[in-house]
Amino acid sequence: MTWVEQAACSEVGPGPWDSDDETANSYREARKVCRVCPVAAECLEWALTNDERYGMWGGMTPAERRGLGNEMDHAARRAEAGRVMERRHRAEAVVAEIREHLERGAGLDGYAREHGIKVATAEKRLSVARRVLEVR
Repeated sequence: MTWVEQAACSEVGPGPWDSDDETANSYREARKVCRVCPVAAECLEWALTNDERYGMWGGMTPAERRGLGNEMDHAARRAEAGRVMERRHRAEAVVAEIREHLERGAGLDGYAREHGIKVATAEKRLSVARRVLEVR
């Protein structure tokens, strides 16, 4: 079975993966599917190797892939894409965990206590995570 056949989006059907619209809203649903895709890395590597200029590939929009820089060779671009994806996943995890604490009524205090950090550090983590997720 090829990576294309294993892709999570292959079961969802056509959608924003092929969009020319690079707004955040147009890719929101696609990014949710890419987050859980078992072959997102292969997908992103294919897009970078083949200079794919349209649609969501491996969880990255065309603008995000262009942001990796044309002067980089493919290996360096793949490595940078991996770092970007890892930062985004960590940021999403921090935001989700803090949101869970807020929903339970524990707030940032509870998050800080659970992680053995100061509330100010928890606030900083949340701020950094939000900035990472805002980068397009």
